[in-house]
Amino acid sequence: MIGNLAPSIIRTVAGYLVAALLALPIAPALEAQLGIDSTQARTTLTAATVLLLGSAYYALARRLEQRWPALSMLLGSRAQPHYQKPPTTGEDAASIATKLGLELTPTGAPDGT
Repeated sequence: MIGNLAPSIIRTVAGYLVAALLALPIAPALEAQLGIDSTQARTTLTAATVLLLGSAYYALARRLEQRWPALSMLLGSRAQPHYQKPPTTGEDAASIATKLGLELTPTGAPDGT
């Protein structure tokens, strides 16, 4: 699990760092264009800009990485996290209960009420 944690954090943070840098010139231009002058509105617009840019950057970098694996460095790390797949038949609760000679009860109390 910990082996997946570092690459997943690095790859997520890298996208938002790029987005924050891209937002530096974009957010003030949007503020001027929209006539925004309150601090709260500026903060909200900047946060929304970083969120949108970060999400778009991450999605684009992942797509490029799938086509050209060398571009994985756009996300700050070549290491990709690998997650366990969900249980397959034979490992799910119903199969295990059957193997053990047990009966699963519907939701509610253990006696089925």
